[in-house]
Amino acid sequence: MNFYTRETDNEQRREGTPEVEAAHIYPRSENGRDDVRNGIALCRLHHWAFDTGWLKISAEYEITVLEEPDRDEYHEFKHLDREKLRMPDRGAPHPDYLTARHQGRGADS
Repeated sequence: MNFYTRETDNEQRREGTPEVEAAHIYPRSENGRDDVRNGIALCRLHHWAFDTGWLKISAEYEITVLEEPDRDEYHEFKHLDREKLRMPDRGAPHPDYLTARHQGRGADS
């Protein structure tokens, strides 16, 4: 995580907030596993949007943005519609968790 530091009276203090949050794909509240394949790294705003349904991610890693142009936050997300996620070299989100999220059931993998 990225933090900025400030030196005060010969003391270095860590301040700031994390740039990235770990979001469960299939929610823990619905017995989602603590497994790297059931997670995705998002900034706080996009984590909120994912949890509330503004952003959806398909098993093919394509982003869909909820169509609500009258909401204030809409402009923050619309440009992501139909974009593909950039995937890490390893530990990518498992498609079964993404599918389960959309179908409202747990993933077996």
